[in-house]
Amino acid sequence: MSSASRAIEVTRTFLEMRAPQAFQPAFLDRDELILQGYQNCDLALYRWLYDQVGSRYYWYDRCDLGDERLRSLIWADNVTVWVLYEENSVAGFFELRRHAKDRSVELVYFGLRPGFCGRGLGKHLLSCAIAQAWQLPQTQRLWVHTCTLDSPAALSNYQKRGFHCFREERAMQTLPKRRT
Repeated sequence: MSSASRAIEVTRTFLEMRAPQAFQPAFLDRDELILQGYQNCDLALYRWLYDQVGSRYYWYDRCDLGDERLRSLIWADNVTVWVLYEENSVAGFFELRRHAKDRSVELVYFGLRPGFCGRGLGKHLLSCAIAQAWQLPQTQRLWVHTCTLDSPAALSNYQKRGFHCFREERAMQTLPKRRT
């Protein structure tokens, strides 16, 4: 794997779900799966989750944030971080942000750690995220964006769970050197 920076065209797809009736769940019925919500997620845990899930997809926008800035983002009253555990192992996480102005909930980050992909856990975790979002008071819209740097299964998973595309953008993006 090359560590040099390079520019590629990236397609970003914005998706939304405007009613809970559109939700097509794919929950797994397994006792060893536990979902835990954190209103004020430990910063070290969050940084670890973000790196574990996102480093292979070029998630770097929060990597270099200081503690104060990261805390202001993830400890906000309108943010909850959810972690999926499989037995005693962290499988993945998602972050929900409520937007009071338009009564929407944004699925800010979502993903699985390496080793947990390809076993249906992504469908389950996304189903958990959607269910949690629609349980929040006054939610009228759930939205997310993904891009061609994300997992090849991401867009299809969102669509199969009931999301519909409302905007697509293409742009050249310089990929940073991969962190090791």
